[in-house]
Amino acid sequence: MDNQRIRDAFEEGSGIDRAMDRAFAAAVRLHRFHGVPLALWENGEVRYVDACQIVLPEDAASSNQEDSFVSGV
Repeated sequence: MDNQRIRDAFEEGSGIDRAMDRAFAAAVRLHRFHGVPLALWENGEVRYVDACQIVLPEDAASSNQEDSFVSGV
């Protein structure tokens, strides 16, 4: 990928946003599988969160709780 295409991708952003959403969801699923909390950065400090407390799109779809979707933290 040349420099201009990279710049364009960052300026447009939606592809990068989708990749970040997929990576976040994969990290949540991995932490759930291993039973370990996620370490998140919030308000200048590390916060540990139970991965099962984070609702992913597939969780909401399977339980019809579309309103509870959390995109990132």
